[in-house]
Amino acid sequence: MARTLLGSAIAIGIISASVIAQAEGPTTIVNVGLLNGEPLPGIVLLVNPGSILDSKAFITDVKGQASIPHMDCKICTISAFDTRHLFYDKTSEFDGRSTSVTLLLRIRPVIDRIGIPGSIQANLVVYGPSGVPLQNQNVVVRPTMIVLGTDADYKGVIDVTTDSKGLIIVALVPGEYVVATIIDGKPWETAFEVYKSKIKCRAKSRSCIDPSFRPSPPTQNVEAHLSAVDPISE
Repeated sequence: MARTLLGSAIAIGIISASVIAQAEGPTTIVNVGLLNGEPLPGIVLLVNPGSILDSKAFITDVKGQASIPHMDCKICTISAFDTRHLFYDKTSEFDGRSTSVTLLLRIRPVIDRIGIPGSIQANLVVYGPSGVPLQNQNVVVRPTMIVLGTDADYKGVIDVTTDSKGLIIVALVPGEYVVATIIDGKPWETAFEVYKSKIKCRAKSRSCIDPSFRPSPPTQNVEAHLSAVDPISE
């Protein structure tokens, strides 16, 4: 009798879950790949069901796929971003009742250039919790605000290792940045700013020179003293 009741309860539970799933609608499988059909893992997907406040983000797996639960929208907007900037971003629409969607991305051309126009050479000395320069430490330098779909040269994340004196040298356009690292399993970071170089104008002349556009950009020395990051609450 007990087994019968248990079996009935399990059956009821399964049926209820099935009914709920049908009521909510189907899951949409998003396939992201190249034009030749090769799957693209690690692509960030942003799905907007009609209100930006209800948008949800997903990341494609090793098969270039992501499962999107039913989002209750007749016309859903989906954007694919490659944070490595190897492929062009793409935005499209799909029916919220669709069971699958395919997005094909195009490869970005590789452009060789000497330096980044308008950049400043930042000589950054990173100091650790003890107040001494961090030697041979892996750190990242990123803008204070990261926006998907922007030019990697200007808004990307730079992964670099400090030298024996705690120094890193990076080319950055003027703006606000954060340097961060992990020490003993905990995040540490600090903010700094890269200032725009002064434009020099010749006396009695209408011509001006912006030194940041020279082959050898101006430099800026920065001392970055790291602070512990507040833990993220669930």
